[in-house]
Amino acid sequence: MAETYLWEAEDASWFVLSVRYLPLLPTFGVETNVARYEHGPKLGTITLTVEAWLPVEIVAQRYQDAQRRLLGKTPRHVTPGRLRLLRFVETRGKDWSWRKRMAVWNQSEASSKKERYEDVRNFRKAYMQVRALVLEPKYISAERNERASRIARRRRIQNELTIRGPHYEPDIDFVR
Repeated sequence: MAETYLWEAEDASWFVLSVRYLPLLPTFGVETNVARYEHGPKLGTITLTVEAWLPVEIVAQRYQDAQRRLLGKTPRHVTPGRLRLLRFVETRGKDWSWRKRMAVWNQSEASSKKERYEDVRNFRKAYMQVRALVLEPKYISAERNERASRIARRRRIQNELTIRGPHYEPDIDFVR
């Protein structure tokens, strides 16, 4: 049943057990994954499977929800200037002092007055922030998220079936 109707195995089990539970066809799917490669950074990915007719607003909202769950917070926007700062510090002047790095950045790399730094602490802080966001993100385990969402969904279904009784016909809001 799971293969034929494109249901999750858990949904097929609930259908068989309760007879009246009918999962929706998967018009939208979200998968999150955190992979750690040997000698490399953790990579957190979000994979969306979306029916072409779904509105872009719904897709964007579901992506943001998955992103918040994966990161454990609302993500900070990384500007192109901060990415250039990260590349600059990571690739040039590894043995330079922070003061010299800042001077070279201000003189040759900053594309506008807004990207220049006057305080070494602020320069270093900006680098450390973008490094943490891009190279050392703190992902929340995808397995823990999936397990928690399965448990919450199971409880919601059990509650609905218990409250409504054996002759319950689920409505569209319940199945979501």
